[in-house]
Amino acid sequence: MKKVIFLCVAATLFAAAPARAAGTNCDNATTQFDLDQCAGNDYQAADAELNRVYTRLMSQYDEQNKTSLRQSERDWIRYRDSTCEHETAESQGGTMHPMLVSECLTEKTKDRVRELRKQLHCEDGDLSCNPPDRN
Repeated sequence: MKKVIFLCVAATLFAAAPARAAGTNCDNATTQFDLDQCAGNDYQAADAELNRVYTRLMSQYDEQNKTSLRQSERDWIRYRDSTCEHETAESQGGTMHPMLVSECLTEKTKDRVRELRKQLHCEDGDLSCNPPDRN
């Protein structure tokens, strides 16, 4: 049940983001509504960057690595969502909850972007890095 509520809050916040974005000045946000909006905008930007990096990796990987990365990303999404649900559990039902969820999703997503970028820029000899197909 908590997961359903978590996903509904996140979906509602992000679905309405474009309509609200025009009137929100995130540099001077003071209302919870505006803070929620700004946090949602930050998450959308981080998610867009993640999609760009993921797409770039997928376009350069061979089929075996594409399959592996696709599964890794599915697993990571489950990890991200369950971790943010856990980390924001105390705020559930409160007015700050959407903002805290967005902030958590943003943090985890930015971490994932850094992880995937590392794969794009492997140093020679780094066996802990899986470089894209460079043929």
